[in-house]
Amino acid sequence: MLTDYERYQLEWMIEHGHSLKEFVQGLDRVDLDGIDSLEEAYAIWENDYGFGGEVFSNERKFKEEDLPAIMRKPEHETEMGRILEKGGALYSPERGIVIASYLKEEVSPRIEVYYGYPPYALASLVGRNSGVTVDSSIMDIQDALADPSLPRRFDHELADFASVDEFMSSRFPNSATDWLDVSGNTGLEDMLQLLDIKQTDNVREWYLLAFPDDELVAGINPSLTFDDAIAAIPTGDGFYTALGETADSLLRERIFEELCNRYGYTYDEVYDSWLNESPLPSPAISQQPEKIAVAAGYRFNLVDTRETSGIDLKGCGTVVTVDGHDYEIMKGATYEDSRKVDDLLDSHGDKPISDYRKRPQGMSLKQAVREAREASAKLAEENGGTDDPDGKDER
Repeated sequence: MLTDYERYQLEWMIEHGHSLKEFVQGLDRVDLDGIDSLEEAYAIWENDYGFGGEVFSNERKFKEEDLPAIMRKPEHETEMGRILEKGGALYSPERGIVIASYLKEEVSPRIEVYYGYPPYALASLVGRNSGVTVDSSIMDIQDALADPSLPRRFDHELADFASVDEFMSSRFPNSATDWLDVSGNTGLEDMLQLLDIKQTDNVREWYLLAFPDDELVAGINPSLTFDDAIAAIPTGDGFYTALGETADSLLRERIFEELCNRYGYTYDEVYDSWLNESPLPSPAISQQPEKIAVAAGYRFNLVDTRETSGIDLKGCGTVVTVDGHDYEIMKGATYEDSRKVDDLLDSHGDKPISDYRKRPQGMSLKQAVREAREASAKLAEENGGTDDPDGKDER
């Protein structure tokens, strides 16, 4: 990947009408006697020859003078401005700063600047919703940052701007030199792959990856897992005992945030449980990603509601219970919609409705079996019969 300075050199050559062939010919004019490397030849060419006496700025001058000037050009003269104008997003891994443009939104168009998101914290943020991973086609950085259940969301908000012009005149454009385009789900996925994000359930390993410059990591219990950490929350000071030798509030807050991302709790729920030494609320109380039960035939699964965008669904009256939660079964309203649901089940796997169907209180096992058989026979009749042993319609 090109550095800002390397990109500037190439752009300068193009703007001044110089080609790579001209550059190579210039190097050929350098007296190579006593020169041991190409780097030395290049330095002589840059200082003594250039392109007929003119040449781009050296790297020091570029960083001190040219780069700040470039970053403050009118909005459409910079790549940064163009990305934000189109509603994209930028990220600095080194600074942990995200610049997200919401200028395409009809309500409250703006540019938001967020801080405190080093690469591993950003990866956790994106993957915090169950079933939505870093390679999801339905997630982008704006979705992740705008999540109302985001732990300590407002603590990460640094500034906002009404326009690209207002943003470009601020200090933020040149607050970093490693800006990556993370626009859309593709840009975000590419960035996380580029940074080689590794997944781990060990708290110390994760903290070292997320905050490599923090010396506090040395005091974390090397065998502590996130399951251990969440179990220690209601013990109050016992959480620090489980954590290890490091009793630091900043470290605790960072781990609390990661626990929220991994287990779906809000920050207040985790903090109150720790402070008051009280049990964490049940998963039903915590803010969980909204799920929907979709079915094709008499097989179903739970999917994120965002995955059903573009599918016309209708309830069929059947209710299933999964992990203590009740869901009405939704099926495709048309044949084409049913095919889309079937594709979802192919990617997520499926479960038999009969195993999860909610029974009215007082129903006997015999009655439940009879109703299941009647429903199966009715389904087979509607489908015109099937020879498939598991009852799936293969049309």
